[in-house]
Amino acid sequence: MRNGLMGYLVLAVIAASLFYPALFIGQAHAQSSGQLFSVDLLCPIGNPARQQWCSIIQKSLQQVGINAQLTYAPFSTLIAHVLGPQSTWNESFSQGGYDIAFIGLYNSNPLINPARWLYGSLSTFPPGINFEHFNNTQENQLALQFVSQPGGNWTAWAQFYENEAKILPAIPVAYPDAFDLVAPQVHGMSPKWQSVDLQAQYLTGMSSVVLAVPDTIPDTSATPNYFAGSVYYDQEYSYQIYSPLIALNPSTAQLVPSIATNWSTPDGGHTWYITIRNNARFSDGEPVTVNDVIYSIWSNMNPEFASATYGEWINVLGTNVTFTWLNGTTTVLDNPPTYQICYPQVKYTSGSVTAINSTTIKIQLGFCGGRAYGVFPQEELTGLFIVPMHIWESVPPSELKSSPMITGTGSITVTLPNGTVETVYGPVGSGPYMWTKNSFDKTADAITLVKNPFFWNATALESQGLYQVNQFTVQGILQKDTAIADLKSGSVQIVDFNYYPTIERASGEFTNQPWVKIVDYGPGFGGWQIMAFNMYNPIFGTGVATPLGERDPAMAAQAAQDVREAMAYLIPYTEIINGLLAGYGSYGSAYTDPAYLGWNLIANNIPVYSYNVGEALSLLAAAGYTVSYTSGLQLSGPSHVNPGQTISLNGKFYNATSGQPFSGMSVEIQESTDNQTWSTLANVTTTSSGTFSYNASESSQGAYYFRAYFLGRIEPLTRNTSVTAQALPPYTSNSVEVTVGQVTTPPTTTSTSTTTTSSTVIIAVVVVVIVIILAAVLAMRRRR
Repeated sequence: MRNGLMGYLVLAVIAASLFYPALFIGQAHAQSSGQLFSVDLLCPIGNPARQQWCSIIQKSLQQVGINAQLTYAPFSTLIAHVLGPQSTWNESFSQGGYDIAFIGLYNSNPLINPARWLYGSLSTFPPGINFEHFNNTQENQLALQFVSQPGGNWTAWAQFYENEAKILPAIPVAYPDAFDLVAPQVHGMSPKWQSVDLQAQYLTGMSSVVLAVPDTIPDTSATPNYFAGSVYYDQEYSYQIYSPLIALNPSTAQLVPSIATNWSTPDGGHTWYITIRNNARFSDGEPVTVNDVIYSIWSNMNPEFASATYGEWINVLGTNVTFTWLNGTTTVLDNPPTYQICYPQVKYTSGSVTAINSTTIKIQLGFCGGRAYGVFPQEELTGLFIVPMHIWESVPPSELKSSPMITGTGSITVTLPNGTVETVYGPVGSGPYMWTKNSFDKTADAITLVKNPFFWNATALESQGLYQVNQFTVQGILQKDTAIADLKSGSVQIVDFNYYPTIERASGEFTNQPWVKIVDYGPGFGGWQIMAFNMYNPIFGTGVATPLGERDPAMAAQAAQDVREAMAYLIPYTEIINGLLAGYGSYGSAYTDPAYLGWNLIANNIPVYSYNVGEALSLLAAAGYTVSYTSGLQLSGPSHVNPGQTISLNGKFYNATSGQPFSGMSVEIQESTDNQTWSTLANVTTTSSGTFSYNASESSQGAYYFRAYFLGRIEPLTRNTSVTAQALPPYTSNSVEVTVGQVTTPPTTTSTSTTTTSSTVIIAVVVVVIVIILAAVLAMRRRR
């Protein structure tokens, strides 16, 4: 009986759905049909504030019909997708590529010549930091014009960034300010400290220091060696392990000797002679030699090692480089470029790196058409960290990523030049701190380093009262509140600036507290946060899949440009800067930051976007899309009143995506007699719940129309700049028609008819269902 009845009930439901399908579908279908296109947003987990603005921007895109899906992932996952092999450049996230990624960049050394960031140049495309896979002929020519002069052609440099800001391969979201939260007992963190990366040997006041960073440690597939240069949080400990060829003093930001004691160029930067010290040793006791320096350059340029600085070195030495070792043997690296390295095609001379003697190295830049191919100022040598050739060459490059030098787990045995066997548990360098067997605590998500007993500069630092920290730990703590609580309890001594504890600072949480002091690095030193586009994407990269691009392929590039600009207008900048960052930041506008060399040349010549839904919709329409927008400004009122009777108008102003009310906003109540020409009756202010009301009255008979109108709101970005930006765009509510006096055609007739029809249909459906059920019951009785 039950099974038979259930079968008839299923038939009844099916029958009902045939008569009245809107009862079962309707809304879901309506939402899906309004989507313009789909896009995957990739957001790294290592920054709580960025995670929030990723979500805000996702909702803003969804509000206009873009099906934006958001994925949070470790930074190493982002890098694997964003800087993946060329076969993935035109693929979506699920296929190994990406659509849009949120990335933070910062200048570890603002003194380094900005040519290294000209990612459109032929030599650094595709490697290097060209997240967007951006290749533009005009930009390439400007990049080459910049490097055509020994000191840099700054006119070309400025034009490069101005053009880029118009082309928009990436949208600068914000320039966050940088400040660390530090235990008062820790000293030695100067305002210039952030610009030269963390150097624990300069800290004083405590023998053990723990630095909290908002990421996993190591960052999944990222590495504890300096080839993980793309992952900021791993640099915090890897930079303690390795010594650079030349260093920067953290107090003065001036160049000082490190592994190199002297460096000079006789021809304006085309040829360099570098002398290395003879007393430097790695943490295993082996001496640092000229071969180690040459090997470090060679491994950076060998694509098998996947160095983050691969493109930078090719940019100055070329793609065919000869390395001459101390014993006179040579190694040639031939890396055919994706694009012709000399542009336009002219005579090209390869670069070289040569051991002159046991302490001297000669670096010869590649030449193109009689000039040095790239710009190589002395500051570049601060980014060359020296690795031990006697350990690295024992592991094939293809196996390096799974070795202890990268993973920090397990061990390998290495035979030293003197024949002794050494056990290696992790990365080995000549820096102030070293990796030990117990450095990596996976459970605590922490890496702890201890003093390197062979550090070449220990005596000099100790004589100055420095090098007091015996144990330095970098601990991954994803939650900002947890990191601050640990600082307060004393288990953490430094909270990294990337937590952006701006709201807490603005509210006074750290003011006059005995457990914390603030080390400010100032505006611009927090880098720049971008929303990077994959320029191979068929909608906003090439434009071939936009409606306009499909109709007219010649207009595809313009359509893609329109879509990118539309998204730039959909970022609520003031909500991010004044809200999430509590004003500790400034308006993003160029693919560099205010702390960088040459900023003043471009600051006033680049377009500035503001949040403007209307502009975004216009640009999307220009790209061929049929656009619509649900206003968060709603108004209701009576359909009929007598002459002189009060017309009670009630409304609400809210975020149509999140439902959050807009309180304290001035809204105009407007009236019209033709539903086209409007006059303002009054200004009202929304309540804390976003509601407002107004009572109107008309003595003459006729049809009157009422609406609410919001003019938009401009907010100053006041903490570090006088720039203002649109925080909310203009909004217009629905129109309410009110008939005053005799009603010739009741305005509710259609609605009543519809309701009656709907009710009739529902009654009919119910009758049909009842009949089917009764029939089923009778059938069962007959069977019994």
